[in-house]
Amino acid sequence: MNAAWSLGANFRQVVWHVVLPEILTGLHIAAGFGWTTLAAAEMVAAITGLGQTVLNASRFLRTDVVGMGIVLIGAIASIFDFGMRALERRLVPWKGHWSALGSYAMRSRPRRLAE
Repeated sequence: MNAAWSLGANFRQVVWHVVLPEILTGLHIAAGFGWTTLAAAEMVAAITGLGQTVLNASRFLRTDVVGMGIVLIGAIASIFDFGMRALERRLVPWKGHWSALGSYAMRSRPRRLAE
């Protein structure tokens, strides 16, 4: 951030280009951990919910309900993941891309001419 300020960027530019990608990365990771924690908490201490349904079905050997519950938990987690990725692509499209010169410099290697 200090480098951006020293090059003449204002506060809005610094927040948008430097801080926002990091905030979105934190939200992406937090959504995954939050969903995992919610499913685990439902299996341990809830009376109702998807986790409790899977746990009760496993006690009565209802493998069809257990399998569908696991698939549903995974599908919801994937929806969260795809949603966060889409949000990141829309708000910070430059994240994860190299600059044109950096990309060229990494791809091109010095070639020796045949003698």
